[in-house]
Amino acid sequence: MAMVLPVSLALSACAVNSEIAVATSGTTLPGGSALVIAEPAKGAALEAGFAASLAEGLSGKGFTVTQDGPYLVQYGIAVRDASVALLRADEVAGVEVVSPARRSYLLDQCKAQHLRLQVAAIEQLTGKPVRKATLAMNGCDFSAEDMAQLASVAADRLSAN
Repeated sequence: MAMVLPVSLALSACAVNSEIAVATSGTTLPGGSALVIAEPAKGAALEAGFAASLAEGLSGKGFTVTQDGPYLVQYGIAVRDASVALLRADEVAGVEVVSPARRSYLLDQCKAQHLRLQVAAIEQLTGKPVRKATLAMNGCDFSAEDMAQLASVAADRLSAN
């Protein structure tokens, strides 16, 4: 019985995948708005999968995805080694942890990566940001399913309070 607890604790630490952390700001987009989704860069598979899933998710929320609309939806995806933290230095506020490092575990099945995605809806006429969502998760190799899941959460956050 004494060995069960340490083994269960060690096994619980081996999963790299994490929940999606989300932060949003701004006002929600008016329901039924026409949106233009930025084109992914050529050869950018993660971005292409995300853009397609985001278009589908926003269409399902009642938005119209077009080539010419009042709102532009832009996004950026960054992937880095999860053991590296990102800090922001400010003369007044000091050092702020933007993205903490993830501790590695003995039973990890891969070298953990951290994916951070920002998506913003911008008024095309004024260039004013309307709504912004930042999503982050840890994992191994990010797949099309991961991008679809992130796109679904992003669509929810762009359209909800």
